Amino acid sequence: MAKTLSIAPLHTELDSIILEGLHSRIEERFRPCYSSISLNEKIRDPNNSCLQFLDGQPCLNLIYLIEYGRLLPPYLLINGDVLVVTDHYGKMYDSLTKGIAFVDDLASLAMISTQNMLDEPEKILRRLVALAIHEVGHMNGLPHHVLKNPDGYYCPMAPSSIDSLPESKAYPMDFRSDEFCNECIRNLKKQLSDK
Repeated sequence: MAKTLSIAPLHTELDSIILEGLHSRIEERFRPCYSSISLNEKIRDPNNSCLQFLDGQPCLNLIYLIEYGRLLPPYLLINGDVLVVTDHYGKMYDSLTKGIAFVDDLASLAMISTQNMLDEPEKILRRLVALAIHEVGHMNGLPHHVLKNPDGYYCPMAPSSIDSLPESKAYPMDFRSDEFCNECIRNLKKQLSDK
């Protein structure tokens, strides 16, 4: 069967209702891709060992997490994918990001950030779900593309370049669906049948 996916909250103040909602939505979309999808307890980092500052912003050092994996329990990275949920930007080399995925033959690591989402509490879950589906989609081999779904929203696999479209000035995730387009569904089914 497919590998596992662990959702790992790290340096986040999100309440359990939001985290459980995120877990539920990811499970709905990716159940065929994984033998299990679990929501872990919040990972403790009392010394802030994976936080750094870039341009005055606290950020999660993703290279540190990947290379050293100290904060992620080892069993998460063995034959499994990990989705880290944080309130900080992610730092990749010298740039900040709200979402990124690293894909490997054995396991993958993705990170999503609540950065700039907390201003409208009623939209947090929808925005997190759209971003998480995008990054977990990458971990499952889905590429970027710009297609609109019948609901008028972009497929979650739309690249960040849609952020510059006039309709997405308010918040880019508000214009991405949490439903895959037909092309992504076909690609996921094809990958599953190839395994």
